Amino acid sequence: MRFLQVAREHGLPVVSSVQNAYNLLVRADEGGLAEVLHNTDTAYLAYSPLAGGMLTGKYAMGEVDGARLSMFDNYMVRYKGDLAREATGRYAEVARRHGMTPTQLALSFVASRDWMTSVIVGATSVKQLRENVDAVANSVWNEDVERDVDEVYARFRDPTTST
Repeated sequence: MRFLQVAREHGLPVVSSVQNAYNLLVRADEGGLAEVLHNTDTAYLAYSPLAGGMLTGKYAMGEVDGARLSMFDNYMVRYKGDLAREATGRYAEVARRHGMTPTQLALSFVASRDWMTSVIVGATSVKQLRENVDAVANSVWNEDVERDVDEVYARFRDPTTST
């Protein structure tokens, strides 16, 4: 807010967008930042909506050969902890209860935020890109899904901070 105020007072360029990680496991920006961006017409671009692939469910049984989380020890390490994995499993259960894939749930969640401008996916193949587009296009976000997601979130507020 202060940066925007000073920039406007001095006729300087203002911030036009913020690009932060935002997903079912990382929701810190929902509070003050989302409100500020909404009230200042500043775009929010969410990256890592699938938490490095963790929220797709493909790591449910352990590491996956050739996948980014498996290939690099320190890559998105915050998603590899026990709480993050447990929360991911709970979100996968929510997805199944509502006839969705974990990918559909994760991407639909991010896209459903009224303050979200765009969702940046990190697909590494055309197949993944198609799945991501189909996930959003063919899923339904409603109050029941929101309620169930919020129940998991109430238990796992910040699962990426512990191992």
